[in-house]
Amino acid sequence: MKRIIALTLSTVIVLNTIASSTVFANTTSPTEQTEKKMDLKPDTSESNLDDKTSDLTEVHIEDSTETSIEEPIVKDEQSTEIDENNGQLILDNEDNFDYVDNGDGTASITGYSGTNTDLVIPTSINGLEIVEFADEAFKGKKFTSVIVEGDIKRVGSKSFNGTILNSITFSGNVDLIESNAFMGAVIDSIVFKKDVGIFNNNALMWSHIKSLTVDGNIKEIGYQAFYGINSNSNSLVNVVFNGDIDKIGDYAFYSSNIDKITFHGDIPYLSSYMFSDINNDVTKGAELEFLGKMEYIGDYAISYSNLKSVVVESELSYIDEYAFTDINSYRGDNVTILFNNSIGTIKEYVFYDAKVKSILVNGYIDTIEQYTALDLVVDDFLLIGGIGTIGYGGFQSSEIRELLVKGDINTIEDYAFLNVHVLDKMVIEGNVGTIGASTFNSVDIPFMHIQGNINSIEREAFASNVGEKGIGSKEIIVDGKIGSTGKNSFVMLNSDKFIVKKGIENIGEESFQLSDIKELDIFTNTKALGDRAFQSTKFNTEVEIPSTVTSLGMGTFRGASAPNYIVNANYHTITDEMFNSAKVLRVLTINDMYTNIGNSAFKNVGIEEVKLSKNLESIGDEAFFNHKLSCVTTNSKLAAIGIDAFKSSEVAPEDFTIWGDKDSAAETYAQANGHIFKENDIFSNDCNPAEWAIEVEYVDEQGMLLDSKTISKPAKGNHTESAKAISGYTVKSNKIVTVEVTNENPNHTITFIYKKNASPKPPPETILGTVMVKYVDENEAVLDSKVVNNLPLGMHIEQAKQIAGYIVKGNQTATVEITNKNLEHTISFVYSKNTSPKPPETVLGTVEVKYVDENKVVLDSKVVNNLPLGTHIEHAKDITGYQVTGSKQLSVEITKDNDKFTITFTYKKVNEPVTPEPGPSQPEITLPPITTPSTTEPLPETPSEEAENHKGKRVIRDEGNGIYSTVPHFLDRNSKLKITSKYNYGLLITDRVSVPFKDIDGLFSYQEVEDLYNYLIVKGTTPSTYSPKKDLTRGEFSAMLARALELRTNSKKYKFKDVNVYKKRYKPCMKRVL
Repeated sequence: MKRIIALTLSTVIVLNTIASSTVFANTTSPTEQTEKKMDLKPDTSESNLDDKTSDLTEVHIEDSTETSIEEPIVKDEQSTEIDENNGQLILDNEDNFDYVDNGDGTASITGYSGTNTDLVIPTSINGLEIVEFADEAFKGKKFTSVIVEGDIKRVGSKSFNGTILNSITFSGNVDLIESNAFMGAVIDSIVFKKDVGIFNNNALMWSHIKSLTVDGNIKEIGYQAFYGINSNSNSLVNVVFNGDIDKIGDYAFYSSNIDKITFHGDIPYLSSYMFSDINNDVTKGAELEFLGKMEYIGDYAISYSNLKSVVVESELSYIDEYAFTDINSYRGDNVTILFNNSIGTIKEYVFYDAKVKSILVNGYIDTIEQYTALDLVVDDFLLIGGIGTIGYGGFQSSEIRELLVKGDINTIEDYAFLNVHVLDKMVIEGNVGTIGASTFNSVDIPFMHIQGNINSIEREAFASNVGEKGIGSKEIIVDGKIGSTGKNSFVMLNSDKFIVKKGIENIGEESFQLSDIKELDIFTNTKALGDRAFQSTKFNTEVEIPSTVTSLGMGTFRGASAPNYIVNANYHTITDEMFNSAKVLRVLTINDMYTNIGNSAFKNVGIEEVKLSKNLESIGDEAFFNHKLSCVTTNSKLAAIGIDAFKSSEVAPEDFTIWGDKDSAAETYAQANGHIFKENDIFSNDCNPAEWAIEVEYVDEQGMLLDSKTISKPAKGNHTESAKAISGYTVKSNKIVTVEVTNENPNHTITFIYKKNASPKPPPETILGTVMVKYVDENEAVLDSKVVNNLPLGMHIEQAKQIAGYIVKGNQTATVEITNKNLEHTISFVYSKNTSPKPPETVLGTVEVKYVDENKVVLDSKVVNNLPLGTHIEHAKDITGYQVTGSKQLSVEITKDNDKFTITFTYKKVNEPVTPEPGPSQPEITLPPITTPSTTEPLPETPSEEAENHKGKRVIRDEGNGIYSTVPHFLDRNSKLKITSKYNYGLLITDRVSVPFKDIDGLFSYQEVEDLYNYLIVKGTTPSTYSPKKDLTRGEFSAMLARALELRTNSKKYKFKDVNVYKKRYKPCMKRVL
């Protein structure tokens, strides 16, 4: 079958021109081409003619004679379709493809004449390798899918122009995709499985694509290669480049609508305008991800675009001018920008007028150039790795919610943050080298926190610190120090808080002039204050200049106002005009380090009270001009007083008194100016009453302070002090010291030295044993039991007890030995059931135990009743001051015939050294009379106004007739006695005394015993013993309770009959307690 093609001569010439202009076209004549299987029926519609590319050569020949060309055509024997049975792709008949034999074993497809919509382009047709899609090969076609199986050297211009496809897949490499190759195509998905050589200029221009994937590498993306994809539509393209790209032309994706584009491989850069003006036809912002290496971002690369996010993983040498300018300025999502590595330079206007949610740089930035972030609006600007330099006007007029720099900044240049508005805070977590001139001029930053040091702050850096929002810098916190501040660096600063924790070392000329700071803390470690540094500054808190200051400028606080000034500067001169016209200053104390007061230093201040330095040598002209003083005290070193130094329109000359030395400059000035002169005397000076004192210190041999007291303003003349008694110590130095108090030497210190008494060795540890006694039946069931504790080392004997209905079966006594190695024992008595119908008569014995001295005088006694038949053992008991002379253990045998016995232990008195009774400072403790005192008015808080330090003192009550009683009291934190007694009579303040007891040294409660003894609550068991391990009776406890609580007797009757036995000792106390 033959197909006849009718062509005009002009058409043939045009076609021949196309073929010859194609790089891979055969140069054979038109006649030789007729052997190829082609269908070249032209589309002569007007629209098709208008769509010719501009590089086609058109030849116009007048002769329009038609020429007939015969072309043998092979009939289609099969069609391309999907096998419904196994899902395999069935290849189309090769003869449905129109192609040109290139004469080198390859062919170029020029068209398709089949009807299949799922098209597979094989690697070869009729033995010819398919290497090219000729220009307009598939122009205007509509397919469901296209699969290109082999490598393609060239995809011709407009080869898919206007083509409609669901998907097209290139399985092999593609060397060249010509300009306009996919221009205007409508394709859901384009996939390149392998490498692409070149996407030529405008290759996919104005196409409509939903997905584009390149799995291999790309040598070049040409100028405007993807220009305008999906423009003027709501569709968004998702682009993935999985390989590396060698070169990218300008405007590559300009004005496209992109959902997300991801570069997984390395790319050289983002070219100029590469992503400029994208997504401005849609509301959704584009997502851009650059995950491989990249050298830089070019100028305007992502400018004027609507973005959702940008991620750059690579380190960048620089970001060129205007790269992100004007992004999201009028539509779209709040964009987040992440640079996950360091950046060399961010050039001018990169973020100019951009609207961004957050910018995060996770690395170091060498330089942010001038105006980089001019007019930027961003919520969070986070710089993790520090900055080298922020250039001139770098952030000028930007609006930032939070600015955080996690690192150092070497330099912040002039005007860097001029007119900036920070909504929340600005934090720099490192050091700052230099803050340039006017850097923070006219800003609104509610909270600024610099966590490191600042080397220097240049002139006017924070001047006029209130921006358009009227907020200013409310809080400025610097954790480190500031090296220096320039002229007017904080002029007119209006702030709630300005704190430099380690201080400003050098405060420059007029640095804080006209400022109003509610809380100012900047003077730690300050070394110098420049001229007029705080002129007309308003301080809301006290100003204290530390001793580290070694240089003071002229007029430092001229016209300033503060509640108080404390100047401790290590500088000998109060400079000229230093406090001239200062407000609020009314009371002035000039530290003793100052030797000179300059001219007009306190002129027009209106000081009402002044205390001059003791080392003052000169007072300058008009130094206190227009003061409000009534008097002043000078010293012997004052050699010169300047003209009108104390002249005042507020105080008449005759109403002003000068205290000074006879024949001194003070006397000369007073006489010359009509003032009253009085000779110095600290004991009578009522102008500046002096403070003098005698300090008394009680120290140990190592100089550690044991106690002290201060005697304020002692009288003129000799004063004598005696050493005081301190428990546990003995006076080593002189016990009496006398000093003379004079005008020349009113202050003294008296020191008494004490030696610590040797502490006795603690008593040896007492080892005590335990015996468990069990009473069991023949089946070992426990009938009864007991535990005997606190047994001394040695033999211990136990007797069986009588149990109703039972008879002891074995031995009625048992003995165990308590040793260091065996402190715990168990004794068991076995009983059998008594089966007798009539129980035997129970015989119980009685033993009286007496403890007598060698004269048979009973020291103590007891009676033990209801003892069973058998052996009964008693042990001698300890009696204080006595020692057993005979056996310490005695026993008797109780029988039916002999059931009453007497056991006697004999003691001899032990001769102990007699300790004398306490002296007058420790009166005998006798209970107060039963009658209630005549008054119950409470004492004033301090009974003795003269006693300023009551350490070592106590309060007792004189009941009369040599009887003293307890007075409740305590020492407060200022060592003042506070008395809580209900009765205000007979009160005595005496020195505390040491306890006389020899048996409490080393006792854990030594101090408590000493306190109770001094409060007259306890006595000893003898004059020299306290017996700390002795049991306390209820009667003794009642006595101590009555004394401690000041309980008085009452008429209430009590029912205890055994109180009368101890009538003398406890009955008065019992009546008060009950």
